[in-house]
Amino acid sequence: MKMRTGFVSNSSSSSFIIKNISGSPKSLVDFAMEVKYLATEYEECYDYGTENCEEEFVNSAHQRFSENPRNNEWAPYERKIKTFGDEDGDSIGRVFDYMLRYGGESESFSWEFYQHCR
Repeated sequence: MKMRTGFVSNSSSSSFIIKNISGSPKSLVDFAMEVKYLATEYEECYDYGTENCEEEFVNSAHQRFSENPRNNEWAPYERKIKTFGDEDGDSIGRVFDYMLRYGGESESFSWEFYQHCR
């Protein structure tokens, strides 16, 4: 029998098509600010136990944006495929991985689940 030793992960990630539906440039921080209610919904659904979940969520968007601004900006009407997962180790990855799956729309963005064809 083979036994696996070392790090074993049960994490996942999901990809989404996110579109800036406004006529102005937008960033991941803008998106997070518009949908921060998803962090509260996530906490209620999955009982993760985080206080100030919306603040933590927006702060993790700021962190990701500062690490890679170009990849986290949308030109007006631009679509991007973005991947989020709980293995990202931040609030935005954890929340978006689960809460964007059914699609939706905010003031400046629309999103849908992206299925990879292999």
